Amino acid sequence: MNEKLFYLKCTFVGILTGIIVITYRVLLDKINLWRKDFFQNLKLDITFNDMLGIVIFIILSSCFLGYITKKYPMTRGGGVGFVKADVEDNIDFSSSNKVVLRDILYRLIGAVTALSSGLSFGIEGPAIELGAETGQAIGNASNSQEKEKKYLVTSGAAAGLSAAFNAPLTGMIFALEQIMNNISTPHIMAIFISTTIVSGMTYKVFGLRPFFDFQLLDVIRLQDYYVIVIFSLITTIMGKCYFKLASFFENMNKRIKLPDIIKPIVPITIAIFVSYYFFYLTGEGYIIANKIIFNDFSLSYLVVILVAKLIYFVYSSSTFIPGGSFVPLISIGAILGKIYGLVIVKFFNFPNEYIICFIVLGMSLLMTSIFRAPITSVVLIVEITGATNLFYPLAIGTIFVMLFSSILKMNPLYDSALKKYIGSIHNLKRKD
Repeated sequence: MNEKLFYLKCTFVGILTGIIVITYRVLLDKINLWRKDFFQNLKLDITFNDMLGIVIFIILSSCFLGYITKKYPMTRGGGVGFVKADVEDNIDFSSSNKVVLRDILYRLIGAVTALSSGLSFGIEGPAIELGAETGQAIGNASNSQEKEKKYLVTSGAAAGLSAAFNAPLTGMIFALEQIMNNISTPHIMAIFISTTIVSGMTYKVFGLRPFFDFQLLDVIRLQDYYVIVIFSLITTIMGKCYFKLASFFENMNKRIKLPDIIKPIVPITIAIFVSYYFFYLTGEGYIIANKIIFNDFSLSYLVVILVAKLIYFVYSSSTFIPGGSFVPLISIGAILGKIYGLVIVKFFNFPNEYIICFIVLGMSLLMTSIFRAPITSVVLIVEITGATNLFYPLAIGTIFVMLFSSILKMNPLYDSALKKYIGSIHNLKRKD
């Protein structure tokens, strides 16, 4: 393998992934603003044209999502499992760039359509697959060997996650922890180059501000670390509830006797209803997380929002419509952390600063309980919050979550999904 040429290819993967994922993020930002204005105005005055437009949107978006998820199954869900399967040689991405470019387009439009409807998804899943497909396209165009293509796919996946959160280190760690089995120097360099390139591009467009901007002055005292252990158990139980709910909704969706091509009409209709009555439950959850983190609410209100957001997010995920899960889980973890922080401050006289600390801990620990990716979870939350002084409490909490998850026999989300669909994945050879 020519190292200089290989590193040049990785640079192109980073640049092209940056262009695609930045376009994806900008589109979503504009659509989210439009959605907010639309539903606010709708509550003031509903016209016949508004109702007609909603009905047309439901029909067209449902048919489109039904079509692509049935005809091109690799557009389903977050896409991370398919990237992992490709790197592990369970499936192979197409060697035809015509097919790869088609899938990039469908994945991009499908993810934007899903979030436009108001379903609760994150941006990272599609961003990871968009990056991976870009790596595959560069590999195909340059007639790379299969081993080198795997490096480029991993490089693109890491760049996609990095671009989604402005978090280059997280992109690197995620690829090493979740996607790769055998780590080598070319693999590491491929990831390093693409994430560095794409991060420079996202910083230029979105600035250097973290995803959540906390001003943390104090950290948890060493003698109070037992409350972290208790919270670790609570977040693990919440993760267990996630899997139980996911299984329930998957079985419920299977009982819906509709043709696959129009099956998304059920979740899209529900999403429109939720958008009208409970707008802040929709989308990624970034808005509601910021609203709850930086404002005062009663414990009862927070519990209701926590349960509602969890149910709606898990239902959205169970539909296999294109979308990710990081940001919704981060938001749910933040709400859980605020509830826990308020309880220990109000009833057990802990310092008020602990509320913010447990909001940050909740973000990381809930992700760990579901994805079983402890290093990724810690590094991501540190990068997107700037809470470097909470690194040690995050690490301690993560260790206990991993322990409790093992005791409760919880499988990682991506691995359990792969095991469930591995039989069908082998049949997902792409047609030109």
